Amino acid sequence: MDEQIFSALVGFIGAIVGGVLAGGAVIWQTRRMLNAQNVQREADQEREGQSIAMALLWEIDDFYKLCIRNVSRALKTAEPAELGFYVKPDSLRSFTVFEATAGKIGLFEPALVQGIVSFYGQAKAYRETLNDYRNAMEQIQAGNRHEYHGKAVTLLAQIKGSAASFVPFTRTVCEALATRAGANYSFEQP
Repeated sequence: MDEQIFSALVGFIGAIVGGVLAGGAVIWQTRRMLNAQNVQREADQEREGQSIAMALLWEIDDFYKLCIRNVSRALKTAEPAELGFYVKPDSLRSFTVFEATAGKIGLFEPALVQGIVSFYGQAKAYRETLNDYRNAMEQIQAGNRHEYHGKAVTLLAQIKGSAASFVPFTRTVCEALATRAGANYSFEQP
């Protein structure tokens, strides 16, 4: 009888040890899988962040070249009183990349997020000034020179000043995005 109790006790202890070992193996394997999933998720977020940074970089660079650099070059020697169609805004231009990815810029460090949001806010205001100037110039060409000349001169002076002050800020944002994207990028001065 003692042998039966001993055998039962050994079997019971063996079952418990086997269960603990099996449970430990399951926990170890689960942790390993979760760690692998976390590593994969972080890699996916990094790739997504790089892709978004690259897309934003080229959208900002395109806006910069067309609306800031080219305008700065055209106005470099021009006086605001010398009205002309130096500014040819594309009123249909929108910031589709920013609008589509605004919810994802949280993938970036706070300083870069602040720079991006600030850039687009300033760019929208600048674009509105460009459109106001274009509208004033169209009114002047339509024969309303007396009513719109002063406004156009003031707007052109604002555009000239804004374009010049926008350059270093745009460079900072573009270079930060290029770094985040891992892109080879060279900023063009006006």
